[in-house]
Amino acid sequence: MRARHEFGVLGPLEVRRDGVPLPIGAAKLRLLLAALLVDAGHVVPVDTLVGRLWGEEPPAQTRNTLQNYVLRLRRALGEGGAEIVLTHPRGYLVEVERDALDLHRFGALVRQGRAELEAGGAPDRAAALLRRALGLWRGAPLSDLPPDLLQDVLPTLAEQRLDALELSIDADLALGRAAHVLPELRNLIGTHPLRERFWAQRMRALYQCGRQGEALECYRTVAALLADELGIDPGAELQDLHRRILAAAPSSVRRPARARGRESTGGETCRPRRPPSSGAKARSRRRGGRSGAPGSSR
Repeated sequence: MRARHEFGVLGPLEVRRDGVPLPIGAAKLRLLLAALLVDAGHVVPVDTLVGRLWGEEPPAQTRNTLQNYVLRLRRALGEGGAEIVLTHPRGYLVEVERDALDLHRFGALVRQGRAELEAGGAPDRAAALLRRALGLWRGAPLSDLPPDLLQDVLPTLAEQRLDALELSIDADLALGRAAHVLPELRNLIGTHPLRERFWAQRMRALYQCGRQGEALECYRTVAALLADELGIDPGAELQDLHRRILAAAPSSVRRPARARGRESTGGETCRPRRPPSSGAKARSRRRGGRSGAPGSSR
């Protein structure tokens, strides 16, 4: 029976054979394996591999040297290595079972979570799936390898994690866990200050907790930041959210608000609600009243 190999790239490179850690000591072999795993199931052209292994300083006999490393990697993987690292006319590829690579498991869980969230009927299931996906991360991807040689893959991996975080927060907001996600959003905004989606989610969370004034102040902060740093206005999502919160807020909260108390780090919930839609605002004007905060979050 063929040995089962499992691989991890969502953190330091990890290799297991039949559940036991398999050390691959040579730095270039680890780099070659990582360069193939991030595109597992697809042919990685020779030129791409050369760039990921040597950057702009390849050896004189590049193809021969690469072939030698491939042979050594197959031997390092032991039994079944030749069936994992395959040769192709255009380059090389790694073939692994779908559940044998953490990156593949992560992607599958995120797709399931996204589908549940978009369906709108099971945000609790979406939240659980997305938490499982994010739990596969053991740190920065391939953090034990030279980042300058993996510049074409590391940003993509990091972006996938941020996308999953956004979905996970959406699921929590749909479940009314606004107080729970506020501290996390504050940290994420501190790390990614120009990522408008996190600002929008923070505005929604503040609004759900009845802190409309702070939600509006949040918009003013990001609008000033984008203008100073990039010379642009907030995107459509932020602008629309700002308008809807303004329509729902009494005049007293349209002025900059001071923070009221500390954000929760526990699991308490706020009443799920969202700013009124355009239709709700029109109906409110016809009644001569002011639109409140109807509806529940998704």
